[in-house]
Amino acid sequence: MFTRSAQLNFLREYRNACAGDDVPAQELVREASSAWQALTPEEKSLFEEKEYLSARLAEAGPSAIGITVGLLTAQLSDNLMEMGSKAEIWTKSTAKSKSTKGNTSNSSDSDVDQP
Repeated sequence: MFTRSAQLNFLREYRNACAGDDVPAQELVREASSAWQALTPEEKSLFEEKEYLSARLAEAGPSAIGITVGLLTAQLSDNLMEMGSKAEIWTKSTAKSKSTKGNTSNSSDSDVDQP
């Protein structure tokens, strides 16, 4: 997972580089913090979202791009489905309220849906 935080992207890479070492988590974070502070602004910029994501995808190859596109498409599809169901509910409630307003004869307050 990638984040917008350059520091967290750096920490992920640092932790992966130290994966075989038996370093306690707090010590690893302290070491990573010191290493981050020692980087130049240009080196830090490599861990910013756009550059970092581009580098990781290039490193992983075309299959990673396909997986990423597939995940984003599925996520978008889910969001659109949710929006569609909300729009459908809104449309039905709007149509119902219009039909009750149009039929004012023999209607009482008890006939109208209360929110």
